[in-house]
Amino acid sequence: MTDVDRDAIVDTALALFVERGYGSTTPADIASVLGLQPGVITAEFPDKESFIFAVVDAMFAAVFEELTKASQEQDLVESLLAAHQSAVGRIIAGEGPVPLLRMHRMGRVIATNPAVAQAVSVHRKRVLAHGLADQRGIAQDDPQISKAVTVWSAIMASTHAAAIHDQDEPDPFATDLTTRRLDRTYHLVRRVQP
Repeated sequence: MTDVDRDAIVDTALALFVERGYGSTTPADIASVLGLQPGVITAEFPDKESFIFAVVDAMFAAVFEELTKASQEQDLVESLLAAHQSAVGRIIAGEGPVPLLRMHRMGRVIATNPAVAQAVSVHRKRVLAHGLADQRGIAQDDPQISKAVTVWSAIMASTHAAAIHDQDEPDPFATDLTTRRLDRTYHLVRRVQP
């Protein structure tokens, strides 16, 4: 796929998922908008979840990059919060791993589709366990890794789910609101006062 822009494909897919609905959009629809053959799309993105995972993976790459700056002694969940907040801050500033609009659209798709949210949760746990184990130099099944993955997954799932309940907001998927939700959820899950 040398002359096809992966980012353009992901952006088109996410735009169609938001506009037409995740369940109603096919790889053929995405290919049609881009003027490509459907096989070109499915060769790179074998299922619709792959479009979402591409964004999740790019964000986690930035989070893991931020984690390299954290102390090995710092609590993993606290490190994840700081790393995630930093990556999101870079996205807001236009310097992050994904464009802000792409992140917004991904958030909408996850928050409005329970099956996608579940698939992202499973994917997140796998990527997170592998990345944290590599970063800390310990096994993926180490209790420290398992605990961090479980707690962080609960925080992220709650943060995404909260968007559904904030319909009174002008844009319930706005990044600053998402950042506040993440912080609030972190403190609730960790039972720490903000």
